Amino acid sequence: MNWSWIRSLFSKKRKAETESTSKSPSTRVRRQLPTPERIGELGEHTVNLQLAQFPRDYRSISDVLIVNPASKTRYAQLDHILVTPYGIFVIETKNYKGRIRGTRDGLHWYVNGTFKLYNPLKQNATHINSLRKALSLHEKVPFISIVCFTMRAQLDVDESIRLVTSDALVVYDVRLTDAIERKLIRLKHEQPEPLLSQVDVAAIAERIEAFNIRDPAIREEHRRSIQAARD
Repeated sequence: MNWSWIRSLFSKKRKAETESTSKSPSTRVRRQLPTPERIGELGEHTVNLQLAQFPRDYRSISDVLIVNPASKTRYAQLDHILVTPYGIFVIETKNYKGRIRGTRDGLHWYVNGTFKLYNPLKQNATHINSLRKALSLHEKVPFISIVCFTMRAQLDVDESIRLVTSDALVVYDVRLTDAIERKLIRLKHEQPEPLLSQVDVAAIAERIEAFNIRDPAIREEHRRSIQAARD
């Protein structure tokens, strides 16, 4: 057997491996980690997919910007709205990573015990007030607030806001469909007859689409105002 030939093969292999590992980072293929913005987009996509599973006579609208004089930015941005015959769901999505601690009435919640954020339930309540005023709906039509976290979070919040009996819920994004369905069952039990007809549902969705501000300049102004407030 030609051992010198075999040894030459191993020598070439080791040389190739050495050259590969000695290349500069700019010449090696590196795995691209998702940015926070990309993670947020994936969370939004997860929610959109789930809302699309509901009956066609339900209407969902995403990324709605409306006027809110009470806000420092003068606007309110609603991530998702689901209009049903039994109530209107307003869904706020969050993509924080780590342990989320907070109470229903506390002004702030905390991420990993250090980073402070404004209570998202209070934030969504402000959004709902703006939407209710814009729509001028009968008081009997319930608005259900849902704050939706991705699975990157470990929720450590009041048990009361994890229960379907509450009109302000905190859930994981992958459980959103289940949470809405369970809430709808309860709403139907409390009010067997629909509060809104199919015509009403369609009309409300069209009105929301009509007053949704799409001007890129205004949206950018709103984004910058939020960023400035955080800084």
